Amino acid sequence: MKKKRLGEVLRERGHVSAADLNRALQEQQQDKLLHLGELMLQRGLVAKQDLVSALMVVSQVPYFDCTAAEIEPEILKLIPAAMARRCRALPVGLQSSELIVAMAEPQNLQHIDELRFKTGKVIVPRLAFRAEIDAAIAKYYDAKSKPIARGPSPLRQNRTAA
Repeated sequence: MKKKRLGEVLRERGHVSAADLNRALQEQQQDKLLHLGELMLQRGLVAKQDLVSALMVVSQVPYFDCTAAEIEPEILKLIPAAMARRCRALPVGLQSSELIVAMAEPQNLQHIDELRFKTGKVIVPRLAFRAEIDAAIAKYYDAKSKPIARGPSPLRQNRTAA
């Protein structure tokens, strides 16, 4: 059986129109770095919960919401900040020899291998959106190395705007 693509699943479920999907696909062609789902979410073409549900069907990888995470400092130490940024990967949990990692590209075997080599752990990927991972990396890694600025947090402002 042929594996369904994200757009197909969203259309079949009635979460996006054929016209909106075609526009999003055309826009994605202009910038191959954009993930289709995140593009549609940014444009307001699909609700986050509908996108998450469809992505889990397509990828067979559970979603992890980085915005609601509380991560232990000891877990963060397993993946250096530079590697977390480069791989867009955030360590979120540890279960014996398994490290649960929220990733923008949980199917990227090169990143999974790199993380496994660095940590010595079995990597259990979880799907997460790039913007959410980037914000969490800034929150958890950058907060340790930079003095806390006075005034409202830009992360809090972005959260309330979303």
